[in-house]
Amino acid sequence: MALEETLNILEIAMHGKLDEIDESELKKTDVKDSLITFFAEQEKRPGLVSLIKIPELMHEYLELSLEEREELEQFNITRPTYLKGFPSKDSCYFIGSIKSGVAKKFAIKLKLTKDFLGIFYSYLPDSKQTKFNTKYIQKKEPGVYNNSLCYFRGEGHIDYIARIAAKEEPKILDYWMFKQSTLSIKDVLKYYIEHQPLSKFRLVSLKSFFSYYDAITSKCAVKRVCGKIERNGIPQGNKYVRSFSKRRKKNPNLTFEDFIKEQVPSELYQQLMKTPYYRQNKLSMEDILMSYIEHQPLSKFRLVSPESFFGRYDAITGKCAVKIVGGKKERNGIPQGNKYAGLFFRRRKKNPNLTFEDFIKEQVPSELYQQLMETPYYRQNKLSMEDILMSYIEHQPLSKFGLVPLKSFFYCYDAITGKCAVKRVGEKKERNGIPQGDKYVRSFSKRRKKNPNLTFEDFIKEQVPSELYQQLMETPYYRQKEQN
Repeated sequence: MALEETLNILEIAMHGKLDEIDESELKKTDVKDSLITFFAEQEKRPGLVSLIKIPELMHEYLELSLEEREELEQFNITRPTYLKGFPSKDSCYFIGSIKSGVAKKFAIKLKLTKDFLGIFYSYLPDSKQTKFNTKYIQKKEPGVYNNSLCYFRGEGHIDYIARIAAKEEPKILDYWMFKQSTLSIKDVLKYYIEHQPLSKFRLVSLKSFFSYYDAITSKCAVKRVCGKIERNGIPQGNKYVRSFSKRRKKNPNLTFEDFIKEQVPSELYQQLMKTPYYRQNKLSMEDILMSYIEHQPLSKFRLVSPESFFGRYDAITGKCAVKIVGGKKERNGIPQGNKYAGLFFRRRKKNPNLTFEDFIKEQVPSELYQQLMETPYYRQNKLSMEDILMSYIEHQPLSKFGLVPLKSFFYCYDAITGKCAVKRVGEKKERNGIPQGDKYVRSFSKRRKKNPNLTFEDFIKEQVPSELYQQLMETPYYRQKEQN
């Protein structure tokens, strides 16, 4: 799941839609590191980076060492047509100037992908007369087929390149004649463990993955739309489900998990049992509480309370599992803590003064409870003036009208998220958090009644250390005022 999140954020960044990135995602180390490297590479090697259009390939490029990326840049300068793909004149796949084997394989993969895309676009005008398959590639560009077989035989050779190219041009999936892959039961199981697939409503079961999902892309390959079945890939595990069904006729008590267990190494089966799907019904109160602390969930309007998280959120994905849409409930996961929330409500009937925090405190280690009390949800009402001022300096907020003044930040912004917490939509105010500095603005307003010449900056200066106030004066908003 972590890789999928990183790829999603990378795709947004590659399209320059930075305003669509959820700030909570930037707290994750993998995402943050990838973005920092991406922006550095975009500035340092714009020509090379612009050739990579697919998030999976971009992630692979960013994972290369600095020396390997420099090698690729130099290679791109000396052979500028190589990575542009078909129909460029550079049809020779030999690369002698790149010493790193990893960088060399990446360059070949990028070229093969671009060549495949070029061949596909040249094929489209003839799509009604001929099939787009291995034979077509061998006839049109034998080098593409031969080199995919040479360098990527283990990954599925030309099918593997087709799947990568389809990330940039999804139409390929409608035309390319994929071979029924010879993935073993062990291979399909490894893909399930790697992808940890999530459907629209819940975590995908192992049997469903084998029956309906393309193991390599982890996308649902068989969908029912308006009563008709639509295919979007090949469920390579389907043949094993058929074998299971035949076995089950003789042994009605046989489960799919038992069937799998018989045919794969015990270490691999143990990994399966640790996946989110199998862990979801075994999560303890401590597990769910640790998930809350890790995700620090934020809803559309405010920070999510632990009680709401237990009752409505999927602890594995950290996302809301129960939404009200048009008066109806829609599920997008499993709120595994719901059973503990139910237990709390039963306890509360006997003791109306019992809070959810007290209920939690009774049943988890004190160290874990202290971590809970340090989360943004509990800290939000304890923020000092210094805390909010440091948040302003850190976030340096920008609205659609320009740099945000300090007083507006105290009055309208959530100091923890750095986002506007009070918006005016039409004639109504909408809340998207808690402006924790509002109480200090009210104190300032009372002081100003006695001293009309008092500015908000003077009010702040009186109550915070001088070093912190100097940092405030160095922020873009105040530097801009000085220039004006």
